[in-house]
Amino acid sequence: MKNEWKNIDETTRNRLEEALNQREMNFKEYSQEWFEDGQIDEVAFCENFLQRMPLKCINGIFFSYDGMLPDSEVEKEIYRMVKPVLTKGISKKVKQLLEVLKLEAYSEELPVQMDRIHVNNGTYFLNGDFTEKKEFCLNRLPVNYEMKEAKPERWLKFLSELLEEDDIPTLQEYMGYCLIPSNKAQKLLIILGKGGEGKSRIGLVMRKILGTNMNVSNIQKVEHNRFARADLEYRLLMVDDDMKLEALKDTNYIKTIVTLEDKMDLERKSKQSVQGNLYVRFLCFGNGSLSALHDRSYG
Repeated sequence: MKNEWKNIDETTRNRLEEALNQREMNFKEYSQEWFEDGQIDEVAFCENFLQRMPLKCINGIFFSYDGMLPDSEVEKEIYRMVKPVLTKGISKKVKQLLEVLKLEAYSEELPVQMDRIHVNNGTYFLNGDFTEKKEFCLNRLPVNYEMKEAKPERWLKFLSELLEEDDIPTLQEYMGYCLIPSNKAQKLLIILGKGGEGKSRIGLVMRKILGTNMNVSNIQKVEHNRFARADLEYRLLMVDDDMKLEALKDTNYIKTIVTLEDKMDLERKSKQSVQGNLYVRFLCFGNGSLSALHDRSYG
């Protein structure tokens, strides 16, 4: 047997060792000390789960080191753990364990940090410092920070063909503004033009940079649908890819969100409204300007 192992090439040996190590790790992760006499010890299960996957639950929302985590992702991990020991009522048990896990992982609100940007490979501070250390955060961008300052030739060429030269710094500045959770500029950005010019490419670039920290919706829905505003909690940006030309009947919610530096009343279906953090910015593309039926103020 030893001779056969020696005859295997180094690359294959390394892969086999990695597979064995992963198998051993999975066995440890999914140890079933929390299952005894056909019953799941819910507290022990949640403690074991949080050792494997550290989470914080703030206002009923899970956060990991990578930022906000939807319930569906947590449910998927719970299912993988209980599947080997349960054969009936799994869906109901997963939902039940999810609620217990929210209690076990309860945490006070995380601070809104405006002096740093959390990225895949660490934390970039606005004073120019960078550390590979990660911490629990409200938003983590799915990109790496690179020390080198390579000039983005392709991006600059695209902007030069799309915008006037004086408008390029405005867009770049606004995109940078969307990387931190702050509404202090009290601005939204609307880019107008004819169809087929490539305005929507900017939204796709922001999606690559922000990932799930960005929503795609429309201004009218945010203003008139009382549940739409809750979807923007803990989001850095909302993109309206094709702004409607019809005038807004009201503008108070839009103006409040743009200038908001505190909490706001948010309502979800079948749940009591709560005061939530809202620091989302708006980036809108359209063929005509945003207008209001009754609001004639400067704002």
